[in-house]
Amino acid sequence: MRFRDVVLEADKPNKNKRTYPRAVLERIVENCRDVVLVRAMYGQMGHSDDAVIHFSQISHLVTDLSLDGDKMVAEIETTSTPQGLVLEQLIASGEVSLRPFGVGSVSDDGVIGDD
Repeated sequence: MRFRDVVLEADKPNKNKRTYPRAVLERIVENCRDVVLVRAMYGQMGHSDDAVIHFSQISHLVTDLSLDGDKMVAEIETTSTPQGLVLEQLIASGEVSLRPFGVGSVSDDGVIGDD
């Protein structure tokens, strides 16, 4: 299953009360371009406690990442792994929301840092 979705919006607090400056989103898109092109940006359902993508939990592959105005848009392809099949069912039932996974600093007011 393939689909496109907005995963972040610049300069606007998200549900976790974190704000991603547009410059940070631009840098993420630029830095990830080569990884996305070679189909090596995988994701997993849920959040790991150790900031590592666990291959046994992979559910999807990011096949395109871009900015559309202030919105970061990802094209996502579910994998044929058990977790990918679960993700497909959740999407079909409307029971899933997507969010990016990353590691970095966040200020006391929720603004994501440049690291």
